[in-house]
Amino acid sequence: MINILIKTLFLLLPVIFVLSLLAINPNPACATYNWCDYLPEPSQEPEPTQTPQPSVEPSETPVPSEEPEQTPSPTESPSEQPRAEVPSQQLSPPSTPQGPACVEIKYAPTVTAFKRLDADSVWITWSPVDEFVRDYIVQYGLGPVPMWNTKIEGKRETDLNLLPQGLHVWVRVAGTHNGCVGKFGEWVDP
Repeated sequence: MINILIKTLFLLLPVIFVLSLLAINPNPACATYNWCDYLPEPSQEPEPTQTPQPSVEPSETPVPSEEPEQTPSPTESPSEQPRAEVPSQQLSPPSTPQGPACVEIKYAPTVTAFKRLDADSVWITWSPVDEFVRDYIVQYGLGPVPMWNTKIEGKRETDLNLLPQGLHVWVRVAGTHNGCVGKFGEWVDP
């Protein structure tokens, strides 16, 4: 019996606490903190709402006349439309030079050698393509889908580091020149 009374007391204790706070301040928003000190006092008399009055009197319904109206006919000379004058300086092409034109890269490089350096690194080398190509893009991933890529400048070999340990890595390479990317070679699983 005493256990039931103690459990009931613990269940009712939060309710008693909230009720005591409401007895001090009947606004529940102000029960815990003194927020009501910052709220404006409500005015005693509410201001009456003004009903808008129509500003235009209704007009009479037009009655059709007995005489038919004449339809205007088109004029012989076209009417002049106002035109905006644009200074000729603004119509000139921009003076910024255009970027270099893309030169087609005809061949795709082939991965010629590869070696697993450790559990998370692979070294690869590839064949050259057109003579003007000095930079290459290497794409690689955990399958024949590009997940990562890197740009290699001035050489035809690289180490791919920080790879997922012990997993197969697929690699392919493409030549690039002046922002133009050539064809990618076949995917290889070193």
